[in-house]
Amino acid sequence: MFLFDHNHPSWQVRYGRHNRTNGAQTYSEEIVRYQVPIWRSLTANAPGEVVVSTCGIVPSTCPPRPYLLVQYLHEYPIGEYEEWLKRRLDVINARTQPQHLVFVVAYRSFQSWLQNHGLNAIYVPMSIDPPVPKKIKRRGEGHVAYYGNLNVRRAVAARRQRLLQEIRGVLAARGWQLTVVSGVPQQEAWQQLNEFSYGIGVGRCAQEMSALGLRVMIAGQQFGGIITTPAELEVQRSTNLNGRVCTFDNDINICLQSLDLTLECHLDAKKALPVFDAAIRDYLRGL
Repeated sequence: MFLFDHNHPSWQVRYGRHNRTNGAQTYSEEIVRYQVPIWRSLTANAPGEVVVSTCGIVPSTCPPRPYLLVQYLHEYPIGEYEEWLKRRLDVINARTQPQHLVFVVAYRSFQSWLQNHGLNAIYVPMSIDPPVPKKIKRRGEGHVAYYGNLNVRRAVAARRQRLLQEIRGVLAARGWQLTVVSGVPQQEAWQQLNEFSYGIGVGRCAQEMSALGLRVMIAGQQFGGIITTPAELEVQRSTNLNGRVCTFDNDINICLQSLDLTLECHLDAKKALPVFDAAIRDYLRGL
């Protein structure tokens, strides 16, 4: 098996210069830890090379014409999907030309979109190695942490900042304080978050806060509300807790008032192993 992951030189050249924890890298580390062994085991007798790419796009050093290319996609393209897909496929075909190609995504709607365009796609919900919360006295009502990366592309950062300012205004009107946790190493972020009872964020940041014991409101580029029922959890999980859908209520103030009703939203990677195994087996049966 050829594995292109967060330790590959082409990835390190691109992201190592940031000197901070990258969400895609952390996701890649957990894929390598929990999902790649399943691919390795189930494709041990494949009739050709198997390539698994857990971050970015396959490098130019990828073996030519492998039997199977498994490409994990962390993002969900915004805007011209067809142009995005053409660019992706052009790069893949120029570098490797796999006999079989499957995308692994963390969004159900993205899986459907890819399948509607004649491509193979597996939906695997994003999971995490949950951090262990510390037993310390936490700040209660009136204190909220925002956890997320604000050092991103300009357009994305602008949308996040606008929503953050709106939330900050609602909090100020209630007499609440907002603390932003961003741009620090993961362990340091967890240490800061352990002091809070309430948090705001999306994606794996939302999951990490949930694992630390915080009550979470979903907000990033868009407002996603809160999660108070198993049905709402399934809706949010199917969109990677990204804020693309809103559950409970789209009013920020109402959601803040109801934060104590929220459910845990993190998915433990160890407990999700049967989910990974079933999804991968189901795809491979069709080859």
